[in-house]
Amino acid sequence: MATALVLGGGFGGVATAIALRELLADSDQVVLVDRRPDFVMGLRKTWHLLGSRSLADGSRQLALLEARGISVRHAEVEGLDPALRRVVLDGKATHADAVVVALGAALAPGAVPGLREAAVIAWEPDAADAGRAAIVPSPSAAQVGRWWFGTPYSCPPAPYELALTRARSRHAGKGCTPSATARPCRSATDWRCRRRACWPSCRARRSRAASRPPSAAISRRPSSRGSAAAWSRWAAARPP
Repeated sequence: MATALVLGGGFGGVATAIALRELLADSDQVVLVDRRPDFVMGLRKTWHLLGSRSLADGSRQLALLEARGISVRHAEVEGLDPALRRVVLDGKATHADAVVVALGAALAPGAVPGLREAAVIAWEPDAADAGRAAIVPSPSAAQVGRWWFGTPYSCPPAPYELALTRARSRHAGKGCTPSATARPCRSATDWRCRRRACWPSCRARRSRAASRPPSAAISRRPSSRGSAAAWSRWAAARPP
């Protein structure tokens, strides 16, 4: 019987453990190790910080993997010896036939003098509530990136997503007046607003198109490879 040890219970670790369980024999053992008892989707952290979703909605207990035949162990990885295939978990050495390292990036706020005291490291689930309390009433989206993230950070797209989403939420409902028949516009900078007849120019064009006689309707111009008959029909449909 062989034992495969997967270190890390994130996206990579969970996916690897499931794949190994499907590939290995039933007599082999797959063990997933993580210091947290639950798995948290990274995208939910951004939504939680902005107050639009709860972090609990994107969390799942790693113990659910046991139904798939995967053993789950909650421990801190303190050391690794690849040559001996030995891992130190909570001060105790554990041997395995194969070890997969999927621990992700480790934050080191102490590497920047004063960062730990002046900033909120909100990307960690344990600090998500403190980050949410500080960011929701913040006056501008620019301060999101300045307060929360430096370089390098564990999720490169996160600062941009936070800033853009925060800016969008601050401007929601501004910039255009929806017509009686159009769906409400979500944001002045929302690209979908341009397709909802919210802008006066859009409403005017729709009014002119509705009042045009059917005989004056212009069909779509054929492509450069269209047949001669298609070009003739298009030319005949054009108004004089």
